[in-house]
Amino acid sequence: MAVLGMTKLLGVNRILRANLRPPVSALDAGGAGGTSDAARAQEILEEVSLTVQIRGLHENTVFCKANTLDGSGKLTIGSDTLSLKGAGPQQRRDYALRSDKVYDQEADTDVLGAAAGTIYLDIIRYMDFETLDPANKEFIANEAAIVYQRRWRGNPEQDAALTQEAAKTELFAKKPRPSPNTGIINPFGVLNQPTQPQGGQGG
Repeated sequence: MAVLGMTKLLGVNRILRANLRPPVSALDAGGAGGTSDAARAQEILEEVSLTVQIRGLHENTVFCKANTLDGSGKLTIGSDTLSLKGAGPQQRRDYALRSDKVYDQEADTDVLGAAAGTIYLDIIRYMDFETLDPANKEFIANEAAIVYQRRWRGNPEQDAALTQEAAKTELFAKKPRPSPNTGIINPFGVLNQPTQPQGGQGG
């Protein structure tokens, strides 16, 4: 599969160059667990990628997804799930992740409904760095350069410069936005609730 925009290697080198370290021609063979500059940069890149993705990005957020409960009325969620919230008819339910199950906090149970029933969820999923939108990879790599600097260099002047660079790319980062087709089901969007009843306006 083709990689659009930044590869993981390019991301690692972005971090290294930003911190006055020489670029590398390949990722550390030991992966993110190594002790080389490249391994440390890769570890931070993956760490920041996870942190940013948990907040929700355009490409890793699915709105109002229908999910079929199992024969016990429970729902086992995918191992790539980072966050979820009730949507559509379930938008006011207080759901949480417990291990790989969806748990109803209000009812204090993982039985969410009748066997083979359906619940709707807004779901945020983890994606490999190289599969993310190019604009979001730029932002993640620049954020990771800041973390690397703070963890391994501690230079206040460099920190300020890198923070400015990250702020520029954040402007183009693509955040979640519901499709008009799902807006009818869940008009309040991902992870949001209405603040007050929606009344009509007087004429």
